[in-house]
Amino acid sequence: MSEALSLRRYYLLARIGSAQYEDDAISGVWQWKQEGAPPGIMLPDDFPSIDKLRPVGYVASEDLIGADEVELANSAGLSSRASQEVFAALAALLL
Repeated sequence: MSEALSLRRYYLLARIGSAQYEDDAISGVWQWKQEGAPPGIMLPDDFPSIDKLRPVGYVASEDLIGADEVELANSAGLSSRASQEVFAALAALLL
């Protein structure tokens, strides 16, 4: 199960949840709050699956720390293999 290990991640999960209910106004508020929270390390342009991660709000290390395969499949449409590549790249980024 995915966890909110930072305030930024909490805001991201709330943003994703409100977007699932097609509540653009509330989703926008959560996005604004997420963007104002400390990001950790911004994900580089060559990060695995960045083209699928950024549109749903995964733009920094703090957004991914605590995520799991199920979350990335549901929110960004990533396969198990793509998720594993993301987690490996995140681990390398945080070294």
